Amino acid sequence: MEEVNSVQTNCCQHFNDTTSIPIISKCVGAKSKSVRCFWIFVFCVLVIFLVLHIIGLATDFMSFKKYSKVKIESSKFEFPSVTFCNINPMRLSQKEKVDTKLQELIEAIDPRAILKSLNNYTKNPYLNKTFGETPPTLDDVYAFMNWSRSNQTNGSPRKCENCKKIFTNGSPPNNIQFSFAEYFSHLNESTRREVGHQLEDMVLRCFFEGDDCDKSHFKQMLSDIYGNCYTWSNINARSLYHGRNEGFEMTLYLELFEYIPGAKISEGLIMIIHEQGTLPSPWDEAITLSGGTLTFITLKMSTITRLGGNYGSCKSSDSYMEQYGWKYSLDLCYKICEQKYLRQRCGCINPMDAEINAVLKNPDNLRNCSYADEKDYDCIHKEYDASTCDCHSPCSETVYSKQVSYARWPTTHFEEVLMAKLCQDQSKEACDRAKHKSNEQLMNDFLHVVIYFENPVFDKITEEPEKSFSTFAADIGGALGLWLSLSLFGLLELIKIIFCMLSSKCRKN
Repeated sequence: MEEVNSVQTNCCQHFNDTTSIPIISKCVGAKSKSVRCFWIFVFCVLVIFLVLHIIGLATDFMSFKKYSKVKIESSKFEFPSVTFCNINPMRLSQKEKVDTKLQELIEAIDPRAILKSLNNYTKNPYLNKTFGETPPTLDDVYAFMNWSRSNQTNGSPRKCENCKKIFTNGSPPNNIQFSFAEYFSHLNESTRREVGHQLEDMVLRCFFEGDDCDKSHFKQMLSDIYGNCYTWSNINARSLYHGRNEGFEMTLYLELFEYIPGAKISEGLIMIIHEQGTLPSPWDEAITLSGGTLTFITLKMSTITRLGGNYGSCKSSDSYMEQYGWKYSLDLCYKICEQKYLRQRCGCINPMDAEINAVLKNPDNLRNCSYADEKDYDCIHKEYDASTCDCHSPCSETVYSKQVSYARWPTTHFEEVLMAKLCQDQSKEACDRAKHKSNEQLMNDFLHVVIYFENPVFDKITEEPEKSFSTFAADIGGALGLWLSLSLFGLLELIKIIFCMLSSKCRKN
C-alpha cells in the first residue's frame, strides 16, 4: 500500500516539476493552503468559462452555416439548349384533319365573324328579347379575345358569361384562345404533331460557330399552347470564344399565311434558352420574337453548386434523369407535384399541360378533364398547397442571364434573297404565295436571331461550410489556450499523469 502511494506521489511530483500547464503548477506548488485554495478556485472558474466557450463553438459548428463563394472562371462554356415555337399552334391549311368540333371553333373565333355576330345581336330586337339580358359589349369581346393570365387565379381564365351569346356552337364561356387551346389539346398526339408547324418549313438557315446545324440536334416536343416546339441541343456544344460570330444563329420563316384568325392575338415566335437536359417551359420562360427583326440575345453564364446534406436541402438530377428523362429543376418538380395532386383529386388528366403529361405518361388510363364541365373546371383550378411538395433547389445547375436587343431586318431588297432561298427549299405553292406579297409583308414573315456569350468569363458560385472540422478543432485549441494556457503538448502531459496513476492502481490490484 505504501509502495503504491509512493509511486503516485512520485508521479504527481514529476508532473509538477515538468508540466507546461501554469495553473497546475500554481495549484500543486503553492506554499500555503490559502494560496492553493485560491488557485484551485481560479482553476474551477476558468474550467467553467472553458466549457461554456466550447459549448458555444460546438453549437456554432453544428448549426452548419454556409456562405457563397464567387469565382470568375475562364474556360469552355457549355452552350445552352435553344427551344422555339411558332406562336400559332396549328396550320390553317390542316384544319380538315382535325375533328368537327375544332373546325367549327376555328370558323367561330375569326374576329371578323365575332364582330359581325355582335353587331347582329345588338341590332336585332328579337335576340335581345330572347335572351332578356344585357348583350356583350365590345370590351367584353376584347377581354374574351385577349388572353392574359396576369389577372387570373391559378392559371384559370376569366369567365365571360355574356360572351357565349356571340357563338352559335355553344363554345365554353372562357376566352377564345383558351377554348382553342383546350380543343386542340384533346386531339391525339400524332394529329397535333402533323397539323403544327414543321421544322423543315420554319428553319431556313442554322449555324453554330459558323458551321451548319445538324438536323439530328433538333428534338420535337408538344406544347398545349403553341403546338410543335423544337429544341436545338448539342452535348458537344462548348464554346471557347465569345462574340456574335461565335454563337448560334437561325433564320426562320413564320408562315403567317397559316395563322388561324383569332387563335392568337400576336404573330411571331417564342424562344426559351435553358440548360442542356432540362425541360423547357414555353409559357413561363420564353422570349417573344417578332417578324421583320434581327434579334441579338447576349448571354452570361453562371454555375451554381450547393452543399446539401446538413447544410441545406438540395436535389441531384440522377433520380429525375432515371425516372423522367430530364434533369431536375425546381419548376419541373412543382409542376409534376401539382399534376400528381390534380390526377389524384380529380381523377382525370389536365389536357392543358402537354409538357408535363408527356413526362408523367398515363399508366392508369385516366380520362382527359373537360373545361366545359363545371365540376372538372372547379376541380382543376381549386388551389393546392405547394408547401406539401418535396421540392428543393438543384444541387448543381447552370443559369443563363439574357439581354435582348432588336434591329429592323432584313434590309431593303434582301427580302428578295430570302424569297429565293424560300423558293429553293419550300414547295412551289409556298413560293408562289410569297411572290404575291408586298416587300413589307414579306419582311414580316422572316426573322433572324443570334445568340452568343457576352464575355469570355463566367461566374462559378459554390457553397462552402463557414466552419470546417479543422477550423472547429483550431477554435477548440484556441479556447484551451485562452482559458487554461493548455496546448496539445499539455494535453499529452495530462494523459501521461492519468496513465501513471492508473498504472499504480493496477499494481495494487
